[in-house]
Amino acid sequence: MSNRRNFLKSWAAAAAASPLLKPLSAVKKPQKASKGPRRRIIWNNDGGDLSKVALDFPRPGWPQQYSSVQQFLSRRMEHLIGTQVDSVTYCGFHDVANWEYPRKNTPGLGPDPLQHVVTFCHSNDMEFLYSMRMNDVHAAVYPGENYWSQFKLENPNLLQARISQKAFQKHFLPWIQKKDPSHPLDHLLEYWGDMDDGRIIDRFRNSNLGPLGFSWPAFDFARTKVRDHYLTIIDEACRRYDLDGVELDWGRHPLVFRYGEERKNIPILNDFIRQIRQLLEKHEKKRNRPILLTTRIPDSPKLSQSIGLDAETWMGEGWIDFLIAGFGSSPFSFPIQEWVRLGQQHGVPVYGGLTWTKLFDRVEAIHAAAYRLWEADVDGIYFFNLLSPNYYGCLKEIGDPRLLARKNKLYRIDPNRKKVGYMNNSLWPGQLPLALTCQSGANRTELRLEISDRPESAHSTTVQMGWEAGVDEKRLHWKINGLPLSKGRRIPPPVDGGENQWWEFATKGAKKGINTLELTVSAPANSDTARPVVLNQLRMTINYPN
Repeated sequence: MSNRRNFLKSWAAAAAASPLLKPLSAVKKPQKASKGPRRRIIWNNDGGDLSKVALDFPRPGWPQQYSSVQQFLSRRMEHLIGTQVDSVTYCGFHDVANWEYPRKNTPGLGPDPLQHVVTFCHSNDMEFLYSMRMNDVHAAVYPGENYWSQFKLENPNLLQARISQKAFQKHFLPWIQKKDPSHPLDHLLEYWGDMDDGRIIDRFRNSNLGPLGFSWPAFDFARTKVRDHYLTIIDEACRRYDLDGVELDWGRHPLVFRYGEERKNIPILNDFIRQIRQLLEKHEKKRNRPILLTTRIPDSPKLSQSIGLDAETWMGEGWIDFLIAGFGSSPFSFPIQEWVRLGQQHGVPVYGGLTWTKLFDRVEAIHAAAYRLWEADVDGIYFFNLLSPNYYGCLKEIGDPRLLARKNKLYRIDPNRKKVGYMNNSLWPGQLPLALTCQSGANRTELRLEISDRPESAHSTTVQMGWEAGVDEKRLHWKINGLPLSKGRRIPPPVDGGENQWWEFATKGAKKGINTLELTVSAPANSDTARPVVLNQLRMTINYPN
C-alpha cells in the first residue's frame, strides 16, 4: 500500500496549492504534524433526520414530511456551522440503503435527498463520509420495514440464527409484518426479575441470553453473499455521491460472526477489508483523488480481536486511512493509549470516540472526556449520537485542547454496561456499581479514577458519590491517594443521579493521572451485616476561576 500512501501525499500537496480542490483542501491545518487534513471533530449523524421522516417514524415535534431542503437541513445539519466540526460521517445505511427509502414524505428533497447533505458539507468546508452500520440489529426487537430490508427478508439462511425459509415464513414473518404482536423468540427469554411489563428491548437486555438474544437477525460475515452485499452498497454509494470517504461502523452492532467463531474468522474479515480498499481504489482512479476508509472499532485491540476485527492488521497493511477508537461507553477509562500507540507505529491517525450518554447532560463531563482523549495524543475527537442541537455548544470547544485546559471538568468512574446484551463482548468493563457486606468485619476496596487536569492549579476539587438509598454515612470512610476525605456534606442528586443519596467532599489530595480512592465500610452496630451497602456512582469535579 506504499503506492497509495504516495498518492495521498501528492494529492494533499496538490490540494493545498489549488483552490479548486475544495472537499479535502478546505479543512484547517493541524497544530502538529499529522497525515492528511486536520479533523478537529468528526461528527456522526445517525441519518435519523432523513430515515425517521421518510419511513413514517417521525419524532415528537418533527414534521411528517419535508417540503424543502432548508426544512431538512435545519433539523441537525445547519447547526454545525461555526463549530469545530471538520468532518461529517452520515449514516446512509443501517439495514436499508438510503436510496431505497420511499419518497412520499420527502417531496421537496428531489430524487436523492442525501445529495443535499453532501453539498452542505462541502459548501461549509467539511468532509463528507458515507457511514454504514455494519450489522444493525434493531430487527431483533422491532418489526416493520424500518428494520427489515428486502435482502434480509429474502435470505434468512444468512442470519446468525440460521433460520430455514420455512421456519422464517411460519414463525417470524407474521411478527415482522405486524400481523402477530407476539415476538417469535419470546419463549426463549428468561428474566432476571419481573420484566413482563417492560419494553421488548429491555426484556432482551435483561435476559440471560446476552449477545445471543440480539444476534439472531444479524448477518454472519463468514458468508460470502453477506460480504458481497455490503460491497455492492459501498460501490453504489461511491457511484452516487461526491463522497470523501466511507466509514465502517462496527459499533452498530458488534456482532460480526456467530458466537464462538469470531477468532477463527479473522482472516475472512481481513480479506473483506482489503476488498473494500481495492474497490475504493477503483473509484479513486476514476476521480483522480482519494476516497478515505475509516472504521469505528471497540475499546481496545484485544476486545476488537475478540469479536473478529483485526484492526492492527488493517492499519499495518495500509487498508484504512484513519481509525475511530472506542464505542464510548467507558469514556473515562477505556485504554485509548493502546490504539494511539498502534496508530503512531503504523502512521495511521487515531480519533478518540465519544458517545452521548445521560452524564453528558453536563457539559463539564464532555470537557473532561474530550480532554482525557487529547492528553492521550489523539489526532481529534469523534462524537457519536450527539444529535440534539441543544447540546451542540460543546462542538465549539472540544476540538481545541488548549481551550479545554482551563474549562471546568466532571470526571467519573465508568459504570459497567455489560447488561447491554449486544455490546457485552466489546465493552471495556466499568468499576461500578459496587456492593459491600460486612459479615466478616469491615470491608475495604479500592477504585481508580484517571484525571487529565492538574487539580493543584484549579480553584476547587470535589469528590461526589451516589449511594443506594438508606446507607448510614457514619459507616463510610474514604481516602484519596492515602489522604482522608472528611467533612462531607449531603447534596441534591445531579441530573443523572437517580434516586441515590449523594455526598460531596472537598479535597486537595487529587492529582493528574491515576487517583486511588480507598473505601472502608464498617459493620453496623445493631443490624444485619449481610445487607449490602451499594455505591452506584462516583465522580470528581475540577473547577477553575471564572
